[in-house]
Amino acid sequence: MTTPSLEPTKLLAEGTSPPAPFLFEFIQEKPLRGRHLLANLVKVLIIIGLTTLVCFLATRWLDLKPEACCLLYLGVTVLFGAILPPPAPFLLAIFSLISWNFFFTEPAFSLRIDTADELILHVLFLLIAIVMNRLTAGLRQRERESRQNVAKSELLRECQTALATDNTPRFLNLISASLGGTAELLPASATPPISEPHVVSTALNRGAENLGYLQIKFPTALHPTPKAHSLLEELSNLTSAHLERQRFVLAAEKAQKAAISERLGRALLDNVTHEIKTPVAIMLASIHRLRTHSDPRHAEDIVNISEAANRLVRITEELTLLSSVQVQMLRPRTEHCNAGELVEEILANAVQNKIKQRVQVEIQAPLACVRTDPQFFSIILSNFLSNAARHSVATSPILLQVKEANGQVVFAVTDYGQGVAETDLPHIFERFYRGDNPGSLGLGLSICREIAGVLEAELTVNNRPPLGAEFAIHLPAATPYFAKEESLS
Repeated sequence: MTTPSLEPTKLLAEGTSPPAPFLFEFIQEKPLRGRHLLANLVKVLIIIGLTTLVCFLATRWLDLKPEACCLLYLGVTVLFGAILPPPAPFLLAIFSLISWNFFFTEPAFSLRIDTADELILHVLFLLIAIVMNRLTAGLRQRERESRQNVAKSELLRECQTALATDNTPRFLNLISASLGGTAELLPASATPPISEPHVVSTALNRGAENLGYLQIKFPTALHPTPKAHSLLEELSNLTSAHLERQRFVLAAEKAQKAAISERLGRALLDNVTHEIKTPVAIMLASIHRLRTHSDPRHAEDIVNISEAANRLVRITEELTLLSSVQVQMLRPRTEHCNAGELVEEILANAVQNKIKQRVQVEIQAPLACVRTDPQFFSIILSNFLSNAARHSVATSPILLQVKEANGQVVFAVTDYGQGVAETDLPHIFERFYRGDNPGSLGLGLSICREIAGVLEAELTVNNRPPLGAEFAIHLPAATPYFAKEESLS
């Protein structure tokens, strides 16, 4: 029953079921039909006929008195009344009394009660027969229920053992063999044929969640008793608990594998970053010496080598930052910050980072403060500005809007490029996802996502026709701050 979707798959019990298992009667309520009444009547008439024959022979050969015949009829009524199903005991008592009165009381071959003694005797016969049959039937019923409860407890114990060992075929076979049907598990998406009279289905619910269905198909139509619903409910609870336990085990295994994979990935990042730093430093030092002493004809080659080395430096820094954030070595130091001051400082750094486009800033007034780590926040917003600069022409501006909406302060960076492909939007913040930009390593935006998680911020990306892509940071608003709308270049 172990499945990736945690839904029970359809499994049929193997083997053949016994033709008439004992617990089948536990869930089957047999209705009284004409043929059943006729069969009981025939049995009663045969018993009365044999009893009457024995009484005739006993009166002829043993000189048996009518009172003794009455006792013989009474004994036969009590004996067979404890064996036959209702209403046979009552019919047996009536026909016994009629036969005894008709054949063995004076005048013979007539149904007459002439004296008070005969009336009392007939009434006592009927009362004793009925009371004894009721008592015997009650004892038989209790004994039958006791055996059924023992069988039910044994079934539940065996089913629990089978589920504990993940032996689903044995679990289904136990139900099939005990109830005389074919048990199967259906997924939650299936619709069990509960309208069919020979099929009994019960939902496997755990709280408000439906895990599937336990269904039993019987060879004949059923009339389930209340005990049937109780038994099926207990089986359903066992199965639901097993499915939920199995789901937790699978989730724990998945989380363990993810943790191991994450730990190995971090170790790999640390090792790669450490191994790259030294050769890159040597390359930069060599490039510096070459610029001083090399032939001017090789200046272009030196510039290309220098740019490649600087790119390796940026990659190393990004890997180091990503690893530090993931292992929580860098912890945010949050403080109340003025949105305008944050933007001005980041724009100054952006100019230093040689962003050639003009950055147009629009700050909504009034505006709440934000509680964040300025250094971490600067990494995210600078990355957004750098991305916008790479995907815009030098003559088009970059729009930076700061506004408040729904209790959040939103910092939105919009470029005038071609936007992000619709297929790339769901994956844009994934690690090493480059989309249609093969020159990128795909780490910048994934680092932004990791830092945003530390800051409890939300990152979004959307296309804004006729403009390009809009990357936004959503931070919870703090106290109000009044600022004027301004445009900075």
